Amino acid sequence: MNRFFRINIYLIIFSFIVSLPGELIAGNELLDSLKLSKAKIYYDLEKALKKPDKVYKLDLSNLGLKEIPPEVYQLKNLQKLNFLGNHLTEIPEQITKFKNLQVLGLASNAKLNFGDAFGRLSNLPNLKELYLSFNQIKELPPEIGQLTKLEALVLYHNQITYLPPELGEMKNLRTLSFSYSEFFQFPNEIVELKNLRELNVLNDIYLDVTDTFKKLAQLPKLRKLELSNINISRLPTSIGKLTNLVELKLGSNKITDLSEELLNLKNLKVLDLSNNNLMSLPEIIKGLTSLEKLYLNYNQFSQFPVEIFELKKLTVLSLDFNELVFLPPKINTLQNLEELSLSFNKLSFLPDEVSGLRNLKKINVSYNIISEDEIKRIKKLMAFCKKFEG
Repeated sequence: MNRFFRINIYLIIFSFIVSLPGELIAGNELLDSLKLSKAKIYYDLEKALKKPDKVYKLDLSNLGLKEIPPEVYQLKNLQKLNFLGNHLTEIPEQITKFKNLQVLGLASNAKLNFGDAFGRLSNLPNLKELYLSFNQIKELPPEIGQLTKLEALVLYHNQITYLPPELGEMKNLRTLSFSYSEFFQFPNEIVELKNLRELNVLNDIYLDVTDTFKKLAQLPKLRKLELSNINISRLPTSIGKLTNLVELKLGSNKITDLSEELLNLKNLKVLDLSNNNLMSLPEIIKGLTSLEKLYLNYNQFSQFPVEIFELKKLTVLSLDFNELVFLPPKINTLQNLEELSLSFNKLSFLPDEVSGLRNLKKINVSYNIISEDEIKRIKKLMAFCKKFEG
């Protein structure tokens, strides 16, 4: 479908932060994110049961479990629990004993009955994050709407064909993520998710892009949007209504041009257009003056897009896997640049002016046609740069 298919799926299956036991924590306390990050993680249930009141994080991944061990329910202060990669078939009623459970990982439990599961999980008053990736889910049941306090729902690598209107009842949802789904449209009720800040949809080639942007325009708090490999050829005009976007990722599509409405995204700091069919950038890109990170890898640029020089706040610029033969001397106008990546192009030299990029910490010019002598010259010019790849 596209060349050099590279797409970074932010697969947040589940992560516990491993650290020293740190400070003593009072029992029954609902921990904030900082305290929870400092709490010890247990991978061994037997060891955890020796100090049941002190266990806040338990990871029982990849143990071939067919049911939740009943001993787990003795750990009444659990706040992060992970069952990644098991064979669970149900979530029993006892799960409701975990009144302080904030994060639950159930990824890669493909036999789990999620209709019953959602109903029971709705009785966990403090559940904020739910990870359900790699579960062969084809339809989200209406019971999903009962998780009214959930803030993050991650459903990467499922085959979801239908989203129920009850999705709109999850009023506190802040992050919603899908990949390899097959649904055509979001339900109209998605506009009720007024607290949604981040939406990720990857590898859904059936998605109606125009309808999607029209609905997303009604989400005032949306800050991060990723729509990668969903067959976009042109951005609809309604993208201009997403004025609060800070991060926009549109990698692995078929985009050949950018609509003028993109100019309305005055708050945009990160723009990823990697793996599209861009040969040039339009003038309107100059208006994205808040932009700090720009990714244009795997496109068809044969000339450096000079419009970039107007983006004075850029700290990261990546143009790997293009057809560039020349880097203009004006590159030194990007004085805030910290990372410059130009690998897999057709560059034979870099201009002396690159030495003016005094804030540059990393430069990559590997896999070009630069001679060894030129590499030595560049290294000398860029002696201040901490990481050089060439």
